[in-house]
Amino acid sequence: MRDAQTLVLVGALLWLALVINVAVLPTNILVSSLYAVPVLVAAIRLRPRVVAVVGLLAILCYLTSAQVQERPLAARAFALLSLLTIGFLAVMLSEQRGQTVERAQEAEEALRLRDRFLSIAAHELRTPLTILKGSTQLLGQTAGGDRSGRLADTIGRQVGRMERLVEDMLDVSRIQAGGLRVEMRPFELRAAVEESLDETALTAPGAELCLEAGPEVWASGDRVRIQQVIGNLLRNAVQYSGGPAHVRVQVWREGDRAVVEVADRGIGIPREELPLVFEPHVRGANAPDDRGGGLGLGLFISRGIAEAHGGEILVDSEEESGSTFRLHLPLTLSTGPATMPPHVNTDLT
Repeated sequence: MRDAQTLVLVGALLWLALVINVAVLPTNILVSSLYAVPVLVAAIRLRPRVVAVVGLLAILCYLTSAQVQERPLAARAFALLSLLTIGFLAVMLSEQRGQTVERAQEAEEALRLRDRFLSIAAHELRTPLTILKGSTQLLGQTAGGDRSGRLADTIGRQVGRMERLVEDMLDVSRIQAGGLRVEMRPFELRAAVEESLDETALTAPGAELCLEAGPEVWASGDRVRIQQVIGNLLRNAVQYSGGPAHVRVQVWREGDRAVVEVADRGIGIPREELPLVFEPHVRGANAPDDRGGGLGLGLFISRGIAEAHGGEILVDSEEESGSTFRLHLPLTLSTGPATMPPHVNTDLT
């Protein structure tokens, strides 16, 4: 369909060039440049062979008009050389464009196959990990000595880490395929945030976590998924604090939105990297190498979950000064002015 429209356009441009050549500029030696326009248009949209045919048609149109108008041989030779040069360059441009498109399609297919492989691998890993997790828990319950108990705990932590990686891979696959499902129900946002903070405090005992929130804020969404987002933001804040973690979490209402803000005093994000922070597998250039593992998918998944709720995540950061992430969600209940209420500080350390 696109090629047919382009052919119609090229034909109209050839006809227009011929009309202008004969009726308006019958003696202008540079009139041959008119015929270059349809050739270049064809080079942008059509295949090389078709571009070559268009170039030959343009030469034929010019030579026919020049014969009828009895133009000098020198003028004809100049115009013919110009059109041949333009035609050759147009064919080369069309070939280069075709190769670029082909490489882009190959890259897209490779990404599709990669994502499919990751999705299948993640699904296949879930069953053995579940069995391994259950066996580890049983081993921990029946371990006789301190050493056996510590080994069981270590195995359990690593299995849990592998489970999170597998779930991240599955979530990325769902987001990219547009298949991420969220169950929209009203829930009290402060309570959900408190649970996420409690879980983070267990895994980061040295972190200073402070919650600031006022009255209840009821949001609309999938509580489990929203806690997944908050957990990702909290883990990042602790992980990239550059020392003892100081993380402040605020919850408030703003217009028709509920807002959760997670702020840290860590290493921050270089300004030039801020536009890429929510892309998959992105790791800051200033991130220390000893700050844990991971696939760099947490913020990408968090953005996908927020957008599935009709919300968004915003970030404000300055290198060496910390980062602030704000999660915006739709409200289900409005119980006061649309401003941040007086805060009640809860130290969760």
